[in-house]
Amino acid sequence: MNIAELRLLGFKSFVDPARAPIEHGLTGVVGPNGCGKSNLLEAVRWVMGATSAKSMRAGDMEDVIFSGTAGRPAREFAEVTLLLTDARGRAPAPLHAEEVLEVTRRIRRGLGSTYRINGKEVRAKDVQLLFADAATGANSPALVRQGQISELIAAKPQNRRRILEDAAGIAGLHARRHEADLKLNAAEANLTRLDEVLAEIEGQAASLKKQARQAERYRGLAQTLRETEALLLHRRWREAGERAAEAQALARDAERAVAQAAADASAAERKAQNARDALGPLREEEMVAAAVLRRFEGVRVGLERDLAEAVATIERCDSDLRRTEEEMERLAALNRDAESALARLGDEADALGPGDDAHAHIALQKANAARDAAIARRNQAEALLEGLSADAAAKRARAQALNDAASAARARLQRLMDSRDALTAQRAALPARDDLDAKHRTAEQAARTARSALETLQQTSSASEAALKSAESEDEVAWRVERDAERAFSTLEAEVRALEKLAPKDDAAYPAVLTAIDVDPGYERALAAALGEDLDASTKSGAPAYWAGADMPAPHLPPTAQSLARFVRAPEALAARLALIGVVDAKDGPKLAKALTPGARLVSKEGDLWRWDGFVRRADAPQPAAARLEYKNRLSAAHRELLAAREALAHAKSTHAETTAKRSKLNEETRALRAMAPKLQLDQAQAVREAERLATECAHAEERRADLDAQADRLAREIAETEAASDLTSAAGPAPTFDEAALAAARDAVNVARAEAADASASAQTLTRDKAQRDARRAVVAEEIGQWRSRLDAVVARLTALDAECAAIQQQRKAAHDAPTEARAKLDALTQEAGSAEQRRAKASDAVAEAETAARLADDAVRAAEQAHAAAREARASAVAHVSAASARVDDVATQARDYADCAPEALAERAGSLLNGPLGAAPLHDIERRLDRLKAEREAAGPVNLRAEEELAETLQRVETLTREKGDVAQGVAKLRRAIATLNAEGRTRLMRAFEQVDAHFAQLFATLFEGGQAALKLTESEDPLEAGLEIFAQPPGKRLTNLSLLSGGEQALTATALIFAVFLANPAPLCVLDEVDAPLDDANVDRFCRMLEEMKRLTTTRFIVITHNPVTMSRMDRLYGVTMPEQGLSQLVSVDLSRAQAMAAE
Repeated sequence: MNIAELRLLGFKSFVDPARAPIEHGLTGVVGPNGCGKSNLLEAVRWVMGATSAKSMRAGDMEDVIFSGTAGRPAREFAEVTLLLTDARGRAPAPLHAEEVLEVTRRIRRGLGSTYRINGKEVRAKDVQLLFADAATGANSPALVRQGQISELIAAKPQNRRRILEDAAGIAGLHARRHEADLKLNAAEANLTRLDEVLAEIEGQAASLKKQARQAERYRGLAQTLRETEALLLHRRWREAGERAAEAQALARDAERAVAQAAADASAAERKAQNARDALGPLREEEMVAAAVLRRFEGVRVGLERDLAEAVATIERCDSDLRRTEEEMERLAALNRDAESALARLGDEADALGPGDDAHAHIALQKANAARDAAIARRNQAEALLEGLSADAAAKRARAQALNDAASAARARLQRLMDSRDALTAQRAALPARDDLDAKHRTAEQAARTARSALETLQQTSSASEAALKSAESEDEVAWRVERDAERAFSTLEAEVRALEKLAPKDDAAYPAVLTAIDVDPGYERALAAALGEDLDASTKSGAPAYWAGADMPAPHLPPTAQSLARFVRAPEALAARLALIGVVDAKDGPKLAKALTPGARLVSKEGDLWRWDGFVRRADAPQPAAARLEYKNRLSAAHRELLAAREALAHAKSTHAETTAKRSKLNEETRALRAMAPKLQLDQAQAVREAERLATECAHAEERRADLDAQADRLAREIAETEAASDLTSAAGPAPTFDEAALAAARDAVNVARAEAADASASAQTLTRDKAQRDARRAVVAEEIGQWRSRLDAVVARLTALDAECAAIQQQRKAAHDAPTEARAKLDALTQEAGSAEQRRAKASDAVAEAETAARLADDAVRAAEQAHAAAREARASAVAHVSAASARVDDVATQARDYADCAPEALAERAGSLLNGPLGAAPLHDIERRLDRLKAEREAAGPVNLRAEEELAETLQRVETLTREKGDVAQGVAKLRRAIATLNAEGRTRLMRAFEQVDAHFAQLFATLFEGGQAALKLTESEDPLEAGLEIFAQPPGKRLTNLSLLSGGEQALTATALIFAVFLANPAPLCVLDEVDAPLDDANVDRFCRMLEEMKRLTTTRFIVITHNPVTMSRMDRLYGVTMPEQGLSQLVSVDLSRAQAMAAE
């Protein structure tokens, strides 16, 4: 598997999308401190599944999201993607067959991280195992962060063992063993719990046997208690019936007394009604007088409002004039400021001129040419120094390496031969391929079947959800329609009740004729003007004032008048009166009134009246009858509307009930489908896990077989290479020499060239900066001139508009000048008319007070009669209550018989059995009650009795049998898990020891290469079990004794740890190695050795290296370079240079 590309978006300082291809060979990452180079390494570790925010240099994992700068807002998420090639069989099912994988991790604020492989969401554990099985991962030693070399040096032996686990490829094995340990602990806990439950249930069975014997004794006592209770209820029922008969006789006497009191109260009520009828006309006169007074008051308020508005208009005009004049003065000052600013800016523009002259351009060109020449000389000197340094380092290293290579080659050859024999034995022990493939195909078919069933359910559930949402919408609409209909009905019902109170009543002894009249809408005021107070007269001859009827006269109305009888439906007694009334337009009334014959009248729809004798009444005169007619008409219309609203409400309720039923049905169906989904999901998950397990087992077997084949091939090549290296070492000649003086001279030349290049660059930058400042100031001056001219034009336009506003304001003030005087004159005239209206209202109020006193006396008499009637009713109610109580007592006893004895009262005698005819049957009630209490006390003394003890005992014994079988199953599972853990441990020890031998051999060879001699070795300590042992590092640099790593110098420790990391690569190469400033503590000579080591690793492995460095020697040895820049504080960008292609192009 290869890691081909890294993509970042919103991760730490990489706010914009960044793409970093990771190609074969050495890739360098350079840039100044703090620009974000280490963020690349952290992005790789983060996408591989890192869970520690501290290892990301963050306080919380959300801190990896770009947090914003002064010019860029914060992001809501961060995303990192790794592109993997040659990854067939690495990903979890169903991505096993994919050749190319895109592993993505995204984090959102407040929502946590999600992982995806090729767009499919997976678990973090899947991603971690994917990289762990490929000998890499978030905590892999192949990802060396800053200071990690020091941590390796200072680490405890137990922690150092982890690098051997990565070399052996058992990091994933550890995760699987940990999962098996958790399952084993859970199974053992279940086994312990089963033992406890069995012991508890067996104790319950013993207790239930005792309870069954108690239940038998309890049943005999309960039978005696039921017979005694039946006897007591029978006696109570018989006595309650006797008391009920006595109460009914008393109730009949009370009923006769109530009838007499009711007759007396009715006579008093008729007298009081006559007094109230006389009060009505007086109150109407009072209302008319009050209405006239209120009308005058309304006119007065309107005149006062007109007066206030006129005064306010004049004041507002004066204020607007002052404000306009002040704004004109301010604009004039602004005009003067603009002219002054334009003059100043014009002088500055003339001083700056149109642009720089030719002399400045020539000076800048010369400075740039001098800078380019100095840089070229510096580059040439550095290239010469680099070549001399590399040649000298190579000659020194070769002399020492030839001395130590021979002995190391012989030891390595023997270890390789032993490893080859172990590989042959392991390959023979692998399981058969055909059996695993058959099991895997069966599991995949089961997973597909479960997935199909789940998809079908999901489709059905989606359709049901859509139908439910539609039903909910319909139900909501129906509810709103019902609510609106109910509101409309309630509004009309309230209006009808209010109109019924205001409309004339037809239930009096002599109802007014107004109650029998129907008038067309719009003609109420015309009829009220024509008949007036005559509408209150009755049509019954016994009334004080009534309509007796008359012969129909010949109508003599003007030709343009319409008879009022066409618009009114009234009793026949009013026909003669209506025939003499015509309806005309209000504007024609005064002219047509002059031609009226005696008895004739004209009215308008507005309520004006013209009589034949010259009497005129205008429409604004009070007409109480018009209001009552309008109320009557509106009441009829409201009744019709109320009927329609009641029908609409019933229909809306029916529709709402139907939609609610439909919604409930769909809701039940949807809940049923939702309940089925978890089971199908569980079945699918189990089938998929089984298929993945078998696929993983097949893949691991194939991978193991391929790994063993690859290791065998590699061992064969290494054996051949080792033998060839041994031969070459023996045949090698003496060590070469080199010229120290030439190297020192090259270093001096480089320092001089660098100083000259820096001076030339500074001069060129100064000239460029001066020119840019002059050009910028010219642009600013031109822009300010344009702005001031625009302001000047705006000021002129505003002054013109203000002149027009002043003229309009003066004209408005002139128009409002005379309005206050006219309003005051009208107000004085109205005050005199209001005085007369107040005198009329006071006179009517006095008459009403006298009538109310008479009515109150009559009401007192009514109340006295009603009190007597109420006392009789109370006596009757008391008698009825006694009857009800006696009947209720009978019913209570009957209810008790049905509740306690489960029979009718008549059957209680039979239920009592022999007790009814015995001595207890004739005993007093309290004796029976005492015996019943004694029996109950005996039952209570027996304590709680479990009547289901026999059934529960059988169920408990059955449960003991079931739990015993389950205990056996759990014990078998525990044994199986222990065997699986033992197998994992055995495989882990084998692979770890094999990796230890390989890493130890590579470590000895690489140490000798880096130190140009000496020897080093690894040793397992602290435990006999390799999986629990620690790792100690022993080294002997040239000329020193063999010692522990902690006793070496700082540089020696760094080189030794570097050799150990590269030895891990040779044992189990990771697809990617990132080294973050590993060369920082090394001097130039050791940096050269480090670079040669990287080139050797590139040749021997397929690992792709990313080296973050500040060292120019390391940079020069890279195949390509990525530069990390920070164009703005807090933002990072990537730029790349392919050095191999650049060298090829330079050679051409």
